Amino acid sequence: TLLGYYKSEYGVSYGYGTAMAASSYLVLSSVADAAGLPLLPGIREAASLTSFHRAGILTSLSATLRNLRSLLPASLPAFHAFALFFYGTRLDLFLLYRELFLARFRAMRERIEERAKKQGSRIKRTPFLISCAFLYFC
Repeated sequence: TLLGYYKSEYGVSYGYGTAMAASSYLVLSSVADAAGLPLLPGIREAASLTSFHRAGILTSLSATLRNLRSLLPASLPAFHAFALFFYGTRLDLFLLYRELFLARFRAMRERIEERAKKQGSRIKRTPFLISCAFLYFC
């Protein structure tokens, strides 16, 4: 939602998609840990700041997919969280595609931004962004 300070429309569009993906990832991770199937096993060691091991990351991602294959058919909450994670990620990717490749939508975003600039400073967006954050939280 903080992206709304950069461009006013981002707080609603990217903010919603990212909130959906992030919150569902947290739920999915919690369900996976409770089932004894960690979502990203070994990722901390493979992607540490001191050393980067591509083979370790591939091994970790392979284990993640294996754990998801075991978890999703057996757990309705995990399947629901994964579906919401996919939805939020898909929404953000669609919005990025639309922004980068369709001039009509870039122009529409700029019109929205011009109207927002006429209303005043970026700080005046705070009540709207806070209300969006509470909506996404619920």
